[in-house]
Amino acid sequence: MRDLEDLNDLGYRREVADLVGCGVDLYLDADNGDESCIAGELAENSQLTIFTRHCFAVVRYSANRNALFEYDPEALSHCSNTVTAIELMAYHALREDILQGMKESLKEAREEVFKQTGGQEVEW
Repeated sequence: MRDLEDLNDLGYRREVADLVGCGVDLYLDADNGDESCIAGELAENSQLTIFTRHCFAVVRYSANRNALFEYDPEALSHCSNTVTAIELMAYHALREDILQGMKESLKEAREEVFKQTGGQEVEW
């Protein structure tokens, strides 16, 4: 885990890339891995969403800062305060960043295996 004290855009991207790598490894090691569940668990347990000060950075730097509203447009009406709202927004944004990265990495890996096996389909 990097020092996230002065988290900036590049630091956020690096942290997401690390989480994506972990997610891909977990997915490939699981018999019936669910990309979405893995991404959710990684986002939930990440220091990026555990500490409120990092949540602000996630919402700022995420490409998916509106993921919460796509998931549940009424979600903020259930939040009792601003901190809870920011934490919820950060969780969904980070989860979506991880999930998109995992899907992209797995697609690239499948294409590479496809090329190496001479066009044979490989099940994961």
